[in-house]
Amino acid sequence: MDEFKLKLGDKNIVSTTETLFTTDEIPETEFRMSIISTLEKNSMDDIASHLKLSRATVRRWVLGDSAPHPLARPGIIAALNTPEPLMPRPPDPELSKLLPPEED
Repeated sequence: MDEFKLKLGDKNIVSTTETLFTTDEIPETEFRMSIISTLEKNSMDDIASHLKLSRATVRRWVLGDSAPHPLARPGIIAALNTPEPLMPRPPDPELSKLLPPEED
């Protein structure tokens, strides 16, 4: 069975191909700060789309109005823990109008 280990602060998160669990619960404030740090390279829409949630849910997490169940938090943090942005951006069609035409 493949296993993935992640250390988040003093929390040990372990994921296998079958389950994702943590040796410690992640407090709500620490979860919120993880979501906020993810916003440094992703939009709320990107996070919501990646997790298949509504933007309003992510917004409530950021504002501290709500948080997912403590057992779900490690999986969410692991899913967002990527070195690259979650959703690659397609080229902006408006930008291409500003660029000179490519020469062959």
